[in-house]
Amino acid sequence: MDDVVMTLVEQHLLLAVPEGGLVIHTACGNGALAAEICRRRPDLRLLGYDRSPAHIRSARERALPRATFAVFDLTLDRPPPAAGRVDAVVTSQVFRILKEPARLFLQFRRLMQPGAPLLVLETEAEGLQSRRQFLEAWGFRVAGSSGANLVAISPTPPPGVIRGWG
Repeated sequence: MDDVVMTLVEQHLLLAVPEGGLVIHTACGNGALAAEICRRRPDLRLLGYDRSPAHIRSARERALPRATFAVFDLTLDRPPPAAGRVDAVVTSQVFRILKEPARLFLQFRRLMQPGAPLLVLETEAEGLQSRRQFLEAWGFRVAGSSGANLVAISPTPPPGVIRGWG
């Protein structure tokens, strides 16, 4: 696991999520990062999504007791399923995968507990400033960055915001 990513995960996710909290990991790949999160915080519940059935099979083979993995394609323009309020979101390559990620981030914002961390993991440092501006425009507070990766904190939703899509 990349040391830079694990430092961000440690500082902004593992220390911030309450005991028994719910973490969503979109584009989770083979579950390597999910496994590391679960190893370090076995009390957390984790929902991992990826559009590749082969990746999901690999993730499931890790047999993580409080993790569930499912095939889900972010490009379908609908939110990933979640059971309850989300205490943290980890996204991998979402700016590369989606042409227009605005709806996904709106959904994240609605699903996430106020003050919950959002880790945006990317491989390309190019475009980092525009990703930062994008997140800030959606009300997230950027709390840190390293390389191509950003950590943002979800805003407190205004009164009357209804959870859901759209």
